[in-house]
Amino acid sequence: MNTLLLLFIFLELSCNNTKDEKYISTTSVIINIQPFADISKEEKDYVFKELKKVYPYVELNQSIELPQSAYYDKRNRYRADSLINYLSRNTADGHVTIGLIRKDISTTKGSIADWGVIGLGFCP
Repeated sequence: MNTLLLLFIFLELSCNNTKDEKYISTTSVIINIQPFADISKEEKDYVFKELKKVYPYVELNQSIELPQSAYYDKRNRYRADSLINYLSRNTADGHVTIGLIRKDISTTKGSIADWGVIGLGFCP
């Protein structure tokens, strides 16, 4: 599974060191695994099974198509920040979404508009 690219998307989950009470949760966070259409059944089942070994509140969603709005045609890859925004619109309160994608992804880093990455995550 070393060729599987994981796009980690952490939404509405507190950072470990935060002291801000609005991010302190008294209930367990549910992790949604959201595979895109380019992920095989074996790959998404593997990620689900392995994550479930270390955290009990995991749900595996049905695969969805990659949004054209996240496609960056100049480099033939997808914008990781756009994928996060796309997935966050469908992430319920108390949930975190981890998107799985095999395509190349990128984000902006300083003056570099299209920096290739293996994953990207946001913490409030």
